[in-house]
Amino acid sequence: MSRKRIALISTGGTIEKTYDELSGVLTNRISVLDIMLASLELRGVELARIGLMNKDSLDMTAEDHHLIAE
Repeated sequence: MSRKRIALISTGGTIEKTYDELSGVLTNRISVLDIMLASLELRGVELARIGLMNKDSLDMTAEDHHLIAE
């Protein structure tokens, strides 16, 4: 049986936010998505994450949307 391949394109957002204890807010500074994905048991699946940016969707510009669409 061949392995299924999945490409996950990440752009940041809520799932990648971490809590900054000094400022008391959630920020998109460090991606934690790789840690989350590593804990999954995906038998027969090859997963590749492509990180385009690490931004909250509220901060995205038209240029960011264009980059995602390319």
